Amino acid sequence: MPTLTENMGSGPGDVWVLIKVEGTHFQYYRNILESLVEYITMSNLGEIDGESIGVGAIDINFMVSNKEQVAIILYQFLQENYKELEFHVSDHYEAIFEE
Repeated sequence: MPTLTENMGSGPGDVWVLIKVEGTHFQYYRNILESLVEYITMSNLGEIDGESIGVGAIDINFMVSNKEQVAIILYQFLQENYKELEFHVSDHYEAIFEE
């Protein structure tokens, strides 16, 4: 079930997208990361700060000027484009999907 951390504040900082990985279809998840980077950079909402692919989870974080606004936009983007995806959007890293 997709989740979003509430009350992140409107200030600058990191926004993290944590995605649960199921199976070994890493290219599928790599494509999701690429679509997020393209969406954020093309919309001038921020820039990538880092990414990681591990056992059971992938994560990506962006440096943005308005954490709450961008978090909501990312949450909506993922829900609209990847309906089956289990993910969490936050202003800090959380190891919620790692095995």
